[in-house]
Amino acid sequence: MSRKVDAWVLYAGDGGRPVRTKLVRETFELPPIGDYGIRARPLYGCWEGNMGHALDRKPVDICRQRGEAKVVIGNAGVVKVLEIGSQVKNVQPDQHAMIFCTGVEDRWGYPEKILAYDAPGTMGCLAHEMVLTDKQVIPLPEATRHTLPQWAAFSLRYVTAWSNWELAYGVFRLLVPEGEYTSPNVWGWGGGVTFAELDLARRHGARTVMLSGNTRHLEKIERLGITAIDRRTFGALDYDDARYKADPGYRDAYRK
Repeated sequence: MSRKVDAWVLYAGDGGRPVRTKLVRETFELPPIGDYGIRARPLYGCWEGNMGHALDRKPVDICRQRGEAKVVIGNAGVVKVLEIGSQVKNVQPDQHAMIFCTGVEDRWGYPEKILAYDAPGTMGCLAHEMVLTDKQVIPLPEATRHTLPQWAAFSLRYVTAWSNWELAYGVFRLLVPEGEYTSPNVWGWGGGVTFAELDLARRHGARTVMLSGNTRHLEKIERLGITAIDRRTFGALDYDDARYKADPGYRDAYRK
């Protein structure tokens, strides 16, 4: 028998010019969990940049990309496990777990498409209950000193940032030994994952710089000890494809 829950749903656009939309609160039918599935109750979530992109339908309308009429977004958070499939080994009912964002993975286990974003058939945590697979949860330690809201904020950006930084630094050191260049320059432009990755780089002794066009974010970057650059200083970087095609004056200015 299908299970229906209260959820906040993103509907597909009409295929026209991207316009920011709103989530719709309605009843959502959960898929069956299967042998490797988990039914869980979201406890805390963290609003990530990909969720804003989904509402803006930029760079893509994720519903249309996935070929689905509606999607439940939200891929950073902490859940309580309610039910597990027969082959699930890493978590048990009543256990707390952190959401891991892999949706479609490559042969090494790295995400190619992201849970509750561009991975077809996946749902996020903006529902009273959700269905995940065993690879999309990481059990939390019972004696953790961190709160569940802190783990929710950690769940997507810092896991991804650590993987990115470890690989980037390792490749860099294969090319340039530490004795030759002790403190590398590390620049970033992006959202939460970039911020987290630069924090790791800073703690590792690198000289770090981050670009942002948001005053509040610039202040946060500076407070962390990362050099902040206001990208609004460079107006041509804010490229608008539709305007570029339609406005000759904008096109000329951008080319300059």
